[in-house]
Amino acid sequence: MKTTTNCTKSKRWLSRAVALALLLLTLFPIMISAQGTGPDTMNYQGWLLDASGEPRGGETHCMRFRICSDGACNNQRWPSSGREYHTVTTESGTNKGGLFNVTLGSGSPIPPTLMYDYDALYLEIGVSDDGSGCDGAGESYTLLLPRSQLQTNAYAQRSRRVRTEESDNNDLIYIRNTGSGGGISARTSSTSDDAIAGRFVAEGTSGKTWGVFARNNSTTDGARAGDFYATGQSGGTYGVYVENKSAGDSAVTGFFWANADSGSTKAVWALNDSDGDDSRVGSFRSRGTSGKTYGVWTDVDSPNGIALYATAPTTAVVGIAGNRSLVTRGVYGRVDSSADGAAAGYFHADRASGVTYGVYARNDSPAGYAGYFDGDVSVNGTLSKSAGSFKIDHPLDPANRYLMHSFVESPDMKNVYDGVVQLDIDGEAWVQLPDYFQALNRDFCYQLTPIGGPAPGLYIASEIEDNRFQIAGGEPGLKVSWQVTGIRQDPYAEAYPIPVEPMKPEGERGTYLHPELYDEGARP
Repeated sequence: MKTTTNCTKSKRWLSRAVALALLLLTLFPIMISAQGTGPDTMNYQGWLLDASGEPRGGETHCMRFRICSDGACNNQRWPSSGREYHTVTTESGTNKGGLFNVTLGSGSPIPPTLMYDYDALYLEIGVSDDGSGCDGAGESYTLLLPRSQLQTNAYAQRSRRVRTEESDNNDLIYIRNTGSGGGISARTSSTSDDAIAGRFVAEGTSGKTWGVFARNNSTTDGARAGDFYATGQSGGTYGVYVENKSAGDSAVTGFFWANADSGSTKAVWALNDSDGDDSRVGSFRSRGTSGKTYGVWTDVDSPNGIALYATAPTTAVVGIAGNRSLVTRGVYGRVDSSADGAAAGYFHADRASGVTYGVYARNDSPAGYAGYFDGDVSVNGTLSKSAGSFKIDHPLDPANRYLMHSFVESPDMKNVYDGVVQLDIDGEAWVQLPDYFQALNRDFCYQLTPIGGPAPGLYIASEIEDNRFQIAGGEPGLKVSWQVTGIRQDPYAEAYPIPVEPMKPEGERGTYLHPELYDEGARP
């Protein structure tokens, strides 16, 4: 058997010699390539030589081809039946005598999945000395044995770059791993800003396009439709960068679907190990300059589900509305439910100790509010404040002025009751208090004021008992203004009395609630 090479630097393989008519010819395949004229064809090139190794140029022969998944060709995979036939005319000349080219799949397209559906594939070649007709009817063919196993190109086994630009209705790249490994592993170890492990761009400007479509059918806990990992320890790295240029209403930059009916599955699982400032597990930006756009939109169909869940050692969620002139909202919450207890915002500080806050709001504008509530407010606890008032439209000028009054305050948890009563013919009167009065109050104080004239003998004839008290010592028919106060003794007031002069917590000592009033530093 003879081997030969041409002036290219590719390796060549020599097939067995075959007898055609009375001549011994050798068919020498130069190259097998999966990159043909399209995704369903494959180029095959060879030399036709005689027994002495001389090229047989300018001759016409019929060849037939098929691909099997075993060396004996008991399991034919292409074509679906029969063979694919080609009339081959070898070239003439000093350096290319006997050279021929065949485009496999031009008669029966090669399935796009053929190359990755089977671990091994073998090409069977039959050669006839008759070049007319070439349809398998009447020709006599000699097989080249053993059948040649299709091999990858040397650089295709470990390609540094893959780039293709084609028009096809099938996937240009299809990867399937039936073992325990991954289908695709994309990684960047760069510490440079904007280093990207994977970039996906849907460039269509219309239609329902996807920058990324990921799906996971597993029901195993922890299964993920996407797992992206940027290993760089610093710099503005990205585990995934996705861009979609479509302007269609249904265009989606990334679509992730974990469609298993059970298990703790994740449609997206992202991890970033970078310690660099501003490093992010996910960065979402809506770049439209008009319209009601969304940086992130999440939907949950489960009645017990959570649309957005975030955990962090310090701050789990930060909302910043950066426009400095519009009516903006750092965080906007809405609830459409009419069920009792439905809340547009729910905040819970669940530690049992420490000076924690369910909500901490701050406003630096002197004319602004740290909290503004348009509706009734209920506080199930103790309300502390620096001052308090009511604020209404002024009764005499409601269009232009407000009217404000300060709260009446006391170091005690004190309730105030008052009224006006008229004395009877004996100069006496009973004042009936609410039926809960004595259950709610203790340590009563009284105040009486005669109306319409002096009453130096006016006094409390009977103190409060059975939720009433008696006034006496005035003229018959005299009107008396009365006031009674009591200190709360209900279970909540007894359990949580107002501390009048508490010490500041250790972390707040040396600081002030309103440092501008004391010309001192602010609270840390």
